[in-house]
Amino acid sequence: MEYTMPPEVEAMADAAGESAYEAYTAAVDQGLPPGECFEAACQAAGDTMGEFGAPPEMVNDMIDAAATGFNDAVGQ
Repeated sequence: MEYTMPPEVEAMADAAGESAYEAYTAAVDQGLPPGECFEAACQAAGDTMGEFGAPPEMVNDMIDAAATGFNDAVGQ
């Protein structure tokens, strides 16, 4: 079964991903450690999601999922 996100959710996800990427890249360019780069990305994505009206629970779920992936990637 294929799942298609509603257009407004897809727009939010795209915008949050772009915000996270920009914040992460800026933090890397500043020479910050990986954990701080990750935190910057999460903050930016969460702020963007909030601007789209996402409830805090949704933002927290996104950050939890991202943290799992990040920790797996860096071996923590």
